[in-house]
Amino acid sequence: MTLSNEQLSIYVEGIQKQIDELNKIIKNGNETKEEISSNEVNSEEMNKLIEEKEYYKKQYEKSEYRIIFLLRKINELEAKLN
Repeated sequence: MTLSNEQLSIYVEGIQKQIDELNKIIKNGNETKEEISSNEVNSEEMNKLIEEKEYYKKQYEKSEYRIIFLLRKINELEAKLN
């Protein structure tokens, strides 16, 4: 599968938007965690937040993997052009 530079740019832009959204969610999760720590909260809510954090961490890692894959494809395309 060969992608044009424009297609790669669009794909990378989409992944960057996903990463930005995940970073916002992680930031909000950390703020929420701090608020929860200051109040007494049952362990069920805390477990839910931990599961949510793990989910978004995995999504972030998947996005990082896709970016690395795309960067390799870009390098391959540039090598073919040269």
